[in-house]
Amino acid sequence: MNASTPKVLQPVLDRPMIWYVLNALRELGFGESAPKPLLVVGHGAEQVRAAVGSHATFADQTEQRGTGHAAAVGVAALPQSINTVLVLHGDEPLVEAETLAAMLQTAQKTGAPIVLLTGSVPDSHGLGVVRRSAAGRVVDLLQRSEMPEPGEGAVEINFGAYVFDRRVLEEALPLLPVNPDGEYYLTHVVRWAAQRGVEIETVPMPEPGDRMGINDPDQLRRAEAFLRRDTVVHSGNSG
Repeated sequence: MNASTPKVLQPVLDRPMIWYVLNALRELGFGESAPKPLLVVGHGAEQVRAAVGSHATFADQTEQRGTGHAAAVGVAALPQSINTVLVLHGDEPLVEAETLAAMLQTAQKTGAPIVLLTGSVPDSHGLGVVRRSAAGRVVDLLQRSEMPEPGEGAVEINFGAYVFDRRVLEEALPLLPVNPDGEYYLTHVVRWAAQRGVEIETVPMPEPGDRMGINDPDQLRRAEAFLRRDTVVHSGNSG
């Protein structure tokens, strides 16, 4: 990937990754029936602001101290009237509005303070892995650096999209441990919550093997092929 350009501005089919994320949120009503998305910006903040313009509001992460720290910056900038928080990565262009809607609906129907987007794949490709108890309850999310040697068979991965009750975030984020790399991981909120018996629900990502993250040119080509195919399918169904 071109390191001189912020990752969220890397082009996918001639549009920056963040465009797809913001477009999915727009389809859900953000910026119209719901507030505009709040975008936490750090590296390349001015470039991102210029590219996104009025399609989002912004909060500055002046120190890049991990996803947990970014979430804390974002939550602090939200109006107090917002109680349910949808957290997404700006570099995940393959998560569609229908999937995000399913996550929000699951949170509303079950009352679960945390909803995760997960999927079963043959190889995690370095993404975080969901750990469940024998009863099937989510007990942890493990980052690559925290995982033991992988075994054989499919694994359930975390796609990095979450719905949180704001109170859970406000209670958990100040308590996150600092990792050896000096960062705070948002995934540790799930560990904290599971240890306290907080209900955690999951929503399956459709076609998870085709929708994994974009971290290298090969994965970028795969994502573009998926989007081309998806565009053809939607066009074929429109008439």
